[in-house]
Amino acid sequence: MMVDGETVGRAAFEREIADRFGLLPNLFRSAPAAPGLIEEIWTFGKSAYLDNPLPSLLKERLFVYLSRFCGAPYCLARHVGFLLGRGRPAGDARATPETIQEAGELLARPLPNAGTLDRALARLEALRQPAESPAPRSQMEADLFDAASVLFVAPRQSERARLAIRNAWGDTKLELVTVLLAFIRMAHYWTETHPDLGYEPDVTALMREHPELAALMPDANEAQRAQETIRRISSNSPKVAPTKVDEDQSARLLSELQHRMRNTLAVIRSVVRRTAETSETIEDFANHLDGRIGAISRVQLAVARDPLAGFDLAALLSDELCACAAREGEQFELSGPQVYLNPKAAENIGLAIHELATNAVKHGAFTAQRGRIEVTWWTQQRADSEWLCLHWKESGMAGRPVKQAREGFGSILLQQMLQYDLGAEVTQAFEPSGYHCEIAFPLRRNKST
Repeated sequence: MMVDGETVGRAAFEREIADRFGLLPNLFRSAPAAPGLIEEIWTFGKSAYLDNPLPSLLKERLFVYLSRFCGAPYCLARHVGFLLGRGRPAGDARATPETIQEAGELLARPLPNAGTLDRALARLEALRQPAESPAPRSQMEADLFDAASVLFVAPRQSERARLAIRNAWGDTKLELVTVLLAFIRMAHYWTETHPDLGYEPDVTALMREHPELAALMPDANEAQRAQETIRRISSNSPKVAPTKVDEDQSARLLSELQHRMRNTLAVIRSVVRRTAETSETIEDFANHLDGRIGAISRVQLAVARDPLAGFDLAALLSDELCACAAREGEQFELSGPQVYLNPKAAENIGLAIHELATNAVKHGAFTAQRGRIEVTWWTQQRADSEWLCLHWKESGMAGRPVKQAREGFGSILLQQMLQYDLGAEVTQAFEPSGYHCEIAFPLRRNKST
């Protein structure tokens, strides 16, 4: 009998799932009309749930607890089965299953009210350093479950809960919890939109053998009321009070933005004046000024997102060259390590690259069919300072005259302004193949400006 490749592949896929869970859940038999889709869900499930490095029993208990908010019973029943050893908790053959009594206590655990949620978050917030993973049925696990229920049901109102989990468990585990919650939400949505998903035989037998468990399974209306309860108490929960660190950070950001605004206005005034001095006509002045203000604005938009973070040099170069309608990989290439510039350096280098790119459009590499620009950069240690060296190399101009433009704003910028503002060293050469320019300046010189 001939067996096609699709059948073999499907059999291997189902065998992989059964090897992890000890059985094949019906969820992974669904959506036969969309071949390959369930395989993608499985990939997400492995990374977010099965291979997530959080403790297996904690993941399965959290899956069960949060499945009380699902309007379809399949998820809750299936994961209660895993928790009880009908299959494997979180796909882990080494995990110790829970008892019927322990699973029943988890299902019967009351949802938090405003007071219990506030106390749970306060305990998590009071921890002086991130704790180890909580033991099953411990107070810390209960507190984490209450916080996670807010993050799960009402993410837009979960700032305090999210920060409490981060304080108690650290940044990495907060993200591991968040991705697990994302998979659980996906599983809930999938089961609610696929009402034909039925219990597996082992779950049906479990509910028949233990009617006390079946009686604890909420119906759709109870799940909806549970969600409304969490949304209500999270919306009425006290907001995160600003800490001294938050206030200091806000003051620093405000001071930095005010300082940057003054500096930016000074740069714009200088650009306007220099552009007027080097323009021959009103039209020439307007065109050049528009391009230069555009270069400044591109830097400012990025700086405004986080004035303390710095500006990615590669992004700055790409933005300016793409603004000239150049195509990366075809007309220009960028190569160098990741470097972040402070705002003042970013403004000056952004203007310099804008002038170099504009000149390439008018007189240089971008006027030739085979013209290309290569921009490379590297850092080097000079005395006690780290310097950035940036090399602009145009090629493809062989056989064409390489024009040296008259003394204009670009020349003044490269020869005078960069030296004054950044302490830069600039060298230029007009080679037969095209124009070259190297700009070197100390990266740390203007750190506080």
